[in-house]
Amino acid sequence: MRKFGCPPSKRSLPDEFEETIDYYKQLPILPTGVPRSKVPRKAHMKMSDVELVSFYSERYADVDVAEFLWKERRNRLYGLCNLVRPDEFYLDVGCADGEHMDVLYKRGIKGIGLDISVTNIIKGRKKFPHLYFVHGFAEDIPFKDGYFDIVLLGDVLEHVRNPKIVLAECLRVAKKGVVFCVPIDNRHSEEH
Repeated sequence: MRKFGCPPSKRSLPDEFEETIDYYKQLPILPTGVPRSKVPRKAHMKMSDVELVSFYSERYADVDVAEFLWKERRNRLYGLCNLVRPDEFYLDVGCADGEHMDVLYKRGIKGIGLDISVTNIIKGRKKFPHLYFVHGFAEDIPFKDGYFDIVLLGDVLEHVRNPKIVLAECLRVAKKGVVFCVPIDNRHSEEH
């Protein structure tokens, strides 16, 4: 996989294409090439990359991440954001639709969000056009070693196939450190 030295420029799309959730939901075949009827209904550790992207893209098509964070995880949202200093450049792994990133942006802190869900990326780009999102896997982060000062993971490790590889990748691209949190309550979503 190509490792970016700097964020790639945004490409222009044909006039008839509009990157929206409504457009995405109308597609009979997902961007991964999987027919909507064949998308796995549950996540498991042995899923292929295509199955994983398809599952999480469909799983988050109708989830309002902002509402969830503000109602259920407000302390976590601010806790993670308070650990990034104004002079640090960060990577938010599992950025969802960019709520962490927007809080940091409002504080003058710049970074990039990485997520596996196509729908999260679409929603984030639409909701926060001033932020930068990259689609990719936490197990193979597409940036050079030491590219970021700090890497954030908010409720992400319980979703990945191999947490050791994800943490190793996060440490590889971070100069100063990695900050992560995991849920500690008894409630679990089906993909945990």
